[in-house]
Amino acid sequence: MARAGQPAARELGEHGARHDRDRWPAAHDRGELGAPVAAHPHPGRGAARQDAVFRAALTESIEEQLSPEEERRRARAREESERLEALPEVQEALRGFLARHWENWLDSKLPALRFETPRQAAKTPAGRERLEALFAEFACHARHATQPELAPDVAELRARLGM
Repeated sequence: MARAGQPAARELGEHGARHDRDRWPAAHDRGELGAPVAAHPHPGRGAARQDAVFRAALTESIEEQLSPEEERRRARAREESERLEALPEVQEALRGFLARHWENWLDSKLPALRFETPRQAAKTPAGRERLEALFAEFACHARHATQPELAPDVAELRARLGM
């Protein structure tokens, strides 16, 4: 016998989840959402993949809904953005911004360095190890970057830190 406020055993599904309709939002009942995604029986295992599949399907669905006019407008905006990014004065401004960013980065307390600055971390063996891990991550991101010119110059950062 169920205690007050708890569902009877026949109302519970395979993993203890209730199957009554009051769990689903009204939008689902009106057919505005697709089929609900069941909770993964082992949280953490497969949940990330399930989330990635959902995001890909949602993105694909949204892209399919773009009108030809909207597609043309986006293409024109991309072309204009690329044209502007290629201007020498824009490139110079971007280089200046990045130089200031990485100069400030050297004195910023970073969670990846246990809230030490890179300059502080470079003074201890454990800090240098954490910096090397961070530099390896930078290099990995740079290899896959769509704009590699925005990637940090790891050799320059190492030199600035005396490593």
